Amino acid sequence: LNARADVNASTSAGVCALMLAAQAGDLPMVQMLITAGAGVDAMLANGTTAMMLAAVQGHAAVVRALQQSGARIDAAMVFGWTALALAARHGNDEAVSVLLGRGANTEAALADGRTPLLIAAQYGHLAIATALLQGGAAINAARLDGCTTLMLAAEHGHVPAVQALLDAGADANAEMGNGGTALMAAVQRGHVGAARALLQAGAAVDATMGNGATALMLAAKAGRTAAVQLLLQAGADAEKALADGGTALLIAVESGHVATAQALLQGGAAVDVATVDGRTALMRAASQGDAPMASALLAGGANADAVDAQGLTALMLAAKLGHAVVVAALL
Repeated sequence: LNARADVNASTSAGVCALMLAAQAGDLPMVQMLITAGAGVDAMLANGTTAMMLAAVQGHAAVVRALQQSGARIDAAMVFGWTALALAARHGNDEAVSVLLGRGANTEAALADGRTPLLIAAQYGHLAIATALLQGGAAINAARLDGCTTLMLAAEHGHVPAVQALLDAGADANAEMGNGGTALMAAVQRGHVGAARALLQAGAAVDATMGNGATALMLAAKAGRTAAVQLLLQAGADAEKALADGGTALLIAVESGHVATAQALLQGGAAVDVATVDGRTALMRAASQGDAPMASALLAGGANADAVDAQGLTALMLAAKLGHAVVVAALL
């Protein structure tokens, strides 16, 4: 530097000495470069700055030094990522603390609407989520599609984060644009712990999406047997149906989840419920050639002689489609 090297020289990609030092967490080097006139807000083509690089790596002292030297704390790169959002994404508690202490905007959102709090909840960084809440972050903030902080934590099974958000007042019954809830997000992924916390906080067990789907239906479709059992214990209505008449049992049968279908039957689901065309669960299993499912339904009391709107029985359907094993189970 005494030889008057250009302190702001950069590669064709825009990488400069300050960025490299910040990324490495070399505080003395960062301070030396700043003193020599390095531009603290120099950025790559995508908007990445030295502060962002330091935040990603968790170099809190470097973040502090850059901010004290005038670096823009809320500068945003492509898609809206700020230093705070990046620190939250990578679980760097100390960097988040420094940024919050320096006044970073907790509501600066990515292009999809995610704020630093939503990002922390998505990745299960409880300490960071707590710090953001204490820093005034909006607890019910949502992505552009309506997915809230609580929904993201539930979807990814982060039970401590779910509980902390509920304790802080998150709305357990907030809905996405399509009607989806945090409970639906939890059971669809099989996160029983998160679902239990939501139910205990008053989540509506039979809330429906715009297409009529309930949490029980979503869990049944995904074969989440433990979640199905939890929902039934919480009073979920197993007879709620889609527009075509499909119930959770019919959905489980169609998806081939035998254990889930058995759990629904044990929970009181009507075994001979039918879709609008008269097709029962047994007929659906027969048409699919699913012998284990057909046997489970028969054991659950299914009527082997029920007929659909065309007068066809499960046996006829199985015979027509050449499912010999199912035919044998029915005879």
